[in-house]
Amino acid sequence: MPKTPDCDHCHFYARSPYMVCGVNPSGPEGDECPDYEALEPPRKPLGGGYYAGDWIPQIKTQPTDEQRLALLDWHPIFTGRCPHCEMPISQPTSPNTQWECAECWWREEPIQQ
Repeated sequence: MPKTPDCDHCHFYARSPYMVCGVNPSGPEGDECPDYEALEPPRKPLGGGYYAGDWIPQIKTQPTDEQRLALLDWHPIFTGRCPHCEMPISQPTSPNTQWECAECWWREEPIQQ
């Protein structure tokens, strides 16, 4: 049962020791198969990459204790003040609104997800 290197990536490949594929059970005649139909590569989610042919997902990192404490020290939700000019700052009117200072026009950076 001869098979070509493309057989492993063909839609019709049987992955069986008894036959090569459903269209040409004993394998193609020659170096190329006229019935070859490539498999679509599986879609992978964003946030990762391939290493040595394997998909490696990107690990979402958690903030360290120091980063959490720093957030408590400067963010207006905890301090009630602008981190840039130290003026009192009021809470946003809706949960989806960014923090903004009326004095120096400081704005909170949007959160990347």
